[in-house]
Amino acid sequence: SGSGLDTAQEFPLAVLGGDADVGSDYSRREVQKAVVRFAPGQSAALVPIPLLATRAPQPAERLRLRVGSAAPEAPAALVTLLLGTTAPAPTPAPAVTLASTAGRRMFIEATPKRAALALLSQPTDRTGSDQGLRTLALVLNAGQRPALEPQDGASLAATRPVAEGAFAGGGVSLAVMGRVLGEFPVEARVVHGAAMTLAQFRRQALATLGRRDGFVIADYDLGATGQGLGGHAAALGAYDRRSDRFLVIDPSGSVHRPQWVKARDLWQGMRAVDPRSGTTRGMILVRA
Repeated sequence: SGSGLDTAQEFPLAVLGGDADVGSDYSRREVQKAVVRFAPGQSAALVPIPLLATRAPQPAERLRLRVGSAAPEAPAALVTLLLGTTAPAPTPAPAVTLASTAGRRMFIEATPKRAALALLSQPTDRTGSDQGLRTLALVLNAGQRPALEPQDGASLAATRPVAEGAFAGGGVSLAVMGRVLGEFPVEARVVHGAAMTLAQFRRQALATLGRRDGFVIADYDLGATGQGLGGHAAALGAYDRRSDRFLVIDPSGSVHRPQWVKARDLWQGMRAVDPRSGTTRGMILVRA
């Protein structure tokens, strides 16, 4: 309607067809896991179309969708999208582990690296909770604010923002992670990937890491960095100017060991759309 919806609502997506299902840029299964969200009073919304990270060049495609339920009298809309011609996704540079000879050399030359020293001194969080929440706990503990009790992913899962904003199948969005940090005596600013250029990402991340109380949390797509598939959250601890790489520190330890990742690849991963929230991923600049 022109005036929008009275209450927040979510509508499922269904792929009705298209002229390039085989060898397409999109995954039917991933599209149908996405939802379209309307905030109260909102009369328009983005339709998230997750694209394959390793897609090859494709001609223009037509994609027919149903937004809403197929049940009789249920609200629904039919949408036809034209996906323009695409180019190959850039090939990510292989990550360099911190434990390697090259990785250790980068760490010696890195500046700034204060955050990395604080993060690497923290014990591994083995609560089995959401990766994003464990990353938040890692940063809160590394900050060591006076009177702040040690946190872990499980304790953060019990906070109000998670109770109100977690995805149905588990996990939290970048926005919810920002709200969780708002429950603590720290400063946090969420920056979505769509709102920053590569130069802005590098400049803002370095400015934050250069502070005595600064930390950066990255929410990015693993496909863009060559580390796997799906979304991921980790802390950035140091920067090597010679190679233009950030040191990515995973709170789980056993999943991804600390490794140096190209700034461009991280930025590309943060510009990917989170299919469950319908917004791009990004980073959180924290003063803890």
